[in-house]
Formats: sequence, structure tokens, C-alpha cells
Amino acid sequence: MQIPKRLRRELRQLATKAEEAELRAALQPLANDFKRWESGEIDSFDLKALIHDFHQGAARNIYVSYDTPDPSFMVANAIVLGMLDPAAVSPELMTELARLIEIRKSLLEDGEIETQSA
Repeated sequence: MQIPKRLRRELRQLATKAEEAELRAALQPLANDFKRWESGEIDSFDLKALIHDFHQGAARNIYVSYDTPDPSFMVANAIVLGMLDPAAVSPELMTELARLIEIRKSLLEDGEIETQSA
């Protein structure tokens, strides 16, 4: 997708927000595991294994998803999945993303993508 420089900047900022939202959601179970560790429900070795699993799984998947020179796809996906508010996107950029958003909506409706990535 070839878009003007100022829109590319906005796109990168939105991708950062989407990545943060996705990472925050993925970290919640690990935060709960830390609480379980603090209460003595699990030991340090269990917590270490859970941290390792998170790093090798969800964290890596999120990183790989957003490590792209063109974040258009990820921003469109985040809009469809509700991780980004479309009202926070400039009308001009929404026009640029419209086709990708429709494709992602269609895939979601057909059950070809999950409602939460990572």
C-alpha cells in the first residue's frame, strides 16, 4: 500500500497502540500467574516455566506479527477485532485501509480468523 508520509507516520503510531493492546491482553494470564506465585499456589519453577512459555509463544507471535515494514494489515486487523477505535483513525487513513478492513471482516464472519490474535 503506497500512502503519503504523514499517513505512514499515523499508521506506525496506530500499529504501536494495537501492539500494546494485544500485548496487554496476552500478559493478563501471566499477571494472574504472578499472583498465584505470590500466594504460594505455584512455586518459582512453575512461574519460570509460564514466563518461558509466554515468551516463546504469545510474545513472540505478537512481535513477529507487528515486525513488518507495512503495518496496514495489522492496523486493519486491530480495527476489526476492536483493539483500535476507528474514531481514532483519520478519515483519510480509514479510506486507505477500507479494503483491508472489509477483507478482515469477511474472514472473521466466515470463521477464518479468530477474534483474538496471538
